[in-house]
Amino acid sequence: MAEKPVANALTLELEPVVDTELSRHLATEEAWYAHDYVPFEQGENFAFLGGTDWDASSVTLPRPVTDALEILLITKDNLAGYHRELVEHFI
Repeated sequence: MAEKPVANALTLELEPVVDTELSRHLATEEAWYAHDYVPFEQGENFAFLGGTDWDASSVTLPRPVTDALEILLITKDNLAGYHRELVEHFI
């Protein structure tokens, strides 16, 4: 059976800040959709959907932007692991 975590000084100190910032975020969030930024007519299908596979020569963004996006994806993909580490060390 899982045990309820015991709050420590750090989590108690952060709780009101997190509550305030989460409430602010939820009150100001705006829905967005990918097709708002990439019109449907500019989109492409990959080969398994009848289109062509992605090729590095088709990139139109500057290298620093694509690097930043790749790092962002890697970071977001590992959020569950980061959460587990934070829980183990701080709670």
